Parts: sequence; C-alpha cells; structure tokens
Amino acid sequence: MDWLAILIVGGVVLGSGCVLLSTILRAVWARKERESLTSDDLRALEESVVLLIQDLEEQVDRGIKELSKRAEVLERMIEEADERIRALQEITHSTEVPRRVGSPHLTEKVLGHASAGLSPSEIARTVGASLAEVDLILRVAQARAGRG
Repeated sequence: MDWLAILIVGGVVLGSGCVLLSTILRAVWARKERESLTSDDLRALEESVVLLIQDLEEQVDRGIKELSKRAEVLERMIEEADERIRALQEITHSTEVPRRVGSPHLTEKVLGHASAGLSPSEIARTVGASLAEVDLILRVAQARAGRG
C-alpha cells in the first residue's frame, strides 16, 4: 500500500503541477499577446523610420552642398594665391631695377645725405620722406652701383 499511496500522491502532485504550469503558460501567452505589436503599430513604426531616413538624407544632402560651396571658395582662393605667388616670383626673379625711384631732386638729396654719413632715419627726417622711400632709393642706388 505504500507504493500505491506514493503513486497516487505522485499522480496528484504531477497533475497539479501540469494544471499550474498550463495556467502560468496561458497567463504568459496572454500577456505576450497584449504586449505584442499590432500590424497598425508596425506600419506606424515603419512610417516613422522612413521619415527619419528621409530627414537624415536631406540633412546629408544639405551638408554635402555646403561643403561643396566651401570647397569651391577654397579652390578659388588657392588659385588666386597661386597667381599672386607666381607674380611675386616673377618680380623677385626679375633682374631689372627700376630706372627712377622718387623724384630726381629727392633722390639727389637722399644720396647726398647718405654720402655725408647720415643714417636712413636721419635722412628721412631731413628730406621729409618716409623711411621706406629712403631705404628704397638707397637700395636702388646700391643695385645700380653693383651692376655698373
């Protein structure tokens, strides 16, 4: 009888477990169905994703256009800089010294004061010219003397 009692109790426990398990599974299944997305939800989600992708594409297109404009501006600036560099190189490599710098009267005064030993700044003050003008006159005179 012990075996029969154990068998009956085991059957009752097993049956109760099955009933309990099926009840739990039904509850989980019902919850899952409530939480699952409907086809309307999926369509709305798809539309949102499509709109997001379109918005991103528009932003990328705007960014590309802006970068293209900036690249064009930079290319023009580089071309202008290259032209200026070429012009400066031509001037720098030119061996021709201008014939006249300043008025002949100013040149004579500057050279006269320089031969008297005055500094360029003193000469500029004395003749009423800028220091740059005096320096240029003196350099041209030196270049002519060196070629002469």
